[in-house]
Amino acid sequence: MQNWSVMFLAESDFHLTADFVPDSDYLQRAQHRYYRHWPGQGSIPFSILVHRSWAPFLRHVEFKGRACRLDFRQSRMITWSTLFLHMTPGDDGFSDAFHEDMFDVAYLANSRPKRSLLVMAGDFNVDLLPTMVSDPFRDLPGRASRHEE
Repeated sequence: MQNWSVMFLAESDFHLTADFVPDSDYLQRAQHRYYRHWPGQGSIPFSILVHRSWAPFLRHVEFKGRACRLDFRQSRMITWSTLFLHMTPGDDGFSDAFHEDMFDVAYLANSRPKRSLLVMAGDFNVDLLPTMVSDPFRDLPGRASRHEE
């Protein structure tokens, strides 16, 4: 694992990813920062690994629901926030969980440090959203089946 800064593992259930997630002794020796968050009942935990070369710039970590924000500061003029999300769209694409996710993202984005740039990444589960009527590829074979699972 070289040439990376922050790694987001959207579904890091240790039973499923035991071969991938390093143990805490390795993380201590390698000087990585490791954060794990369980959003609550019905959710799978997610984890964030911060590479040792970026760890000194990490100033704050905040979790809210299925979202997380990391605030970095390299100098007085260079600050940025990275927001991660593991979204749950629901059957119709607009479930209560979807709205909660959007409120959590809005809260974390608005509460970041002033003048901090925002980068957002995550598992948005767009393949679980229903196809749109205006989707030009809607009638292609296999297109709807991906969205009906």
